[in-house]
Amino acid sequence: MAATRFALDTTHLVLRSMDASDAGGPYRDMFADPAIMNAMNLPARRLTEAELAGYIAGFDGRTRVLLGAWERGTGTFCGFWTVTIDQAQGSATLDMALDRGHPRCGLFALESTLAVSDWLYRSGIEKAVAHVLVENRRAARLFHAIGMTLEGTLRGELRDRRGGNGRVDLLRFGLLRSEFPLLETRIARLIARSGSLSGGRFRVAATRSATTEGENAPADVG
Repeated sequence: MAATRFALDTTHLVLRSMDASDAGGPYRDMFADPAIMNAMNLPARRLTEAELAGYIAGFDGRTRVLLGAWERGTGTFCGFWTVTIDQAQGSATLDMALDRGHPRCGLFALESTLAVSDWLYRSGIEKAVAHVLVENRRAARLFHAIGMTLEGTLRGELRDRRGGNGRVDLLRFGLLRSEFPLLETRIARLIARSGSLSGGRFRVAATRSATTEGENAPADVG
C-alpha cells in the first residue's frame, strides 16, 4: 500500500515526509553523531545508505510518520521528527532531533513543534506525548516552556542502548488538544523574544506517493 506523504510549511522551515532519496548526506551523518543519538538513547553508528533507506521505508505515513526539516531558502537539512500515531486512542508520540550546531536550532524547534502539533490536532488527535531522557535537560526545558505538562517520571523505562548495561529513566510530557491554544501563545511569545516572529497559520498538504511500506528498522535504529 502506498505511503501517505505530508508537507508542513512554517516561516523558516519546510517539513515533509522523507523517502529513500534522503538516505544519504546530512541525515545519514546525524545517525553517526553521538550528541544527537545519545539524547535519543541510541548508539551513534554509521549506517549504509541501503540500511537507512530501509529504515525510512518502514514509515507508512499513517501510524508511523517521518518528517525531515529543511531550512527555507537555503535547503539546509536541519533534523527530523518521528510521530507514532495510535488512532484507536486518538494519541500520538513525538520525537524530535535537530542539528544543535545550527544558529537557528532553537527557533526551528519552536516552529516545527507548533507545526507538527497543529497538524496532529487538526487531524483529530486528542493528545500528544513526548518522552525525553531525564538527563536531557534542554528538551525538558523546551517542553515545559511551551506549556506541555510533566506527567511523571518513568523509572527504568528503557534499556540503555548507548553502550551501558543498565536502564534509563524517562520524563513524560503531555498536551491535550484543548491545551493547544496555550502552546500556540507560548511559542509565539518565545519566537517574538528571539526577534523572529513567525506569524500566520501553517499550510498542511497530504498526498499519496508510490513509496511502498518497508521492512523493520535496522538494528539499533528505533
